[in-house]
Amino acid sequence: MTERFARIGLAVTAIWLYNWCLVRVIGVAVALPFPSWWFQVVPRSDHGILAWVILCHTTAVVVVALPFAWLFSTHYRRYAMPLACVAAWIIAIPVMAQTLRYLPHMSGLMRGVNILDTVKVVAALPLLTLVFRHRSLTHVGADRDG
Repeated sequence: MTERFARIGLAVTAIWLYNWCLVRVIGVAVALPFPSWWFQVVPRSDHGILAWVILCHTTAVVVVALPFAWLFSTHYRRYAMPLACVAAWIIAIPVMAQTLRYLPHMSGLMRGVNILDTVKVVAALPLLTLVFRHRSLTHVGADRDG
């Protein structure tokens, strides 16, 4: 019984830590300055800026999700996906509520960027958890209750 409470506490802590890390890492990532070579890769400056921010945001979301996906898939096995979905939606719901307030006033491009960012945040952790879960099942060969 004590082990169960410890596992629940670890799950709640991991979900909180995931959300805390995700917000901070995304903030740092999108504030990174452009490297000098970037505008040679993407010639138009407005497209280059948008592409850089999307690239940094995507990288941040994946980098933060990787260790938590591994944690959930290895330590919570059959509860891994529900935990990953809860963690993703806990951060996505307030972001979506805020975005919906301003969506009618945004340009079509910014609507698309906001929707894409939300989809990335909602999908990254569950998808990576699924990948780790599938990988552990194929290598271990059996699902053990966690």
